[in-house]
Amino acid sequence: MRPADRGPLTRPVTSGRGSRAVMRLSVLIELVTGLTLLAVPAVVIRALIGANGDAAATVVGRVLGGALVGLGIAGASATLRSLERGIVLAYVVYDLSTATILAVAGLGGTADGSLLWPVVGLHAFLAATLLGSVLPRRPSRTASR
Repeated sequence: MRPADRGPLTRPVTSGRGSRAVMRLSVLIELVTGLTLLAVPAVVIRALIGANGDAAATVVGRVLGGALVGLGIAGASATLRSLERGIVLAYVVYDLSTATILAVAGLGGTADGSLLWPVVGLHAFLAATLLGSVLPRRPSRTASR
């Protein structure tokens, strides 16, 4: 049985294989990162920020790890044939905010880990690609002729 359409966030995203592949990649990245943050937060913090975390950073890193695992599970539980817009938009918000926060930290000199800029680029790419899959499509002029 299919759930009833409860509004625009539950409508499926059907933009093709590319978006589904990017969503699968996003799910994998968030699950691996989340599990790594839960297990060894200092390793991730050092790779992104370039500094060893204190006790507070370890706790916050683990909380973030749990949140990323939750995001990964939500993304993995969506049927990949018809991803719900709400789940895809959650990934867009996460990827865009992560890219922005890390880029500002890098440009401001408060972060300089070896993985900082690759992670910024990856999250910016994921956000842009997934955002393109949920934006309304304009009908082409040639299709209406």
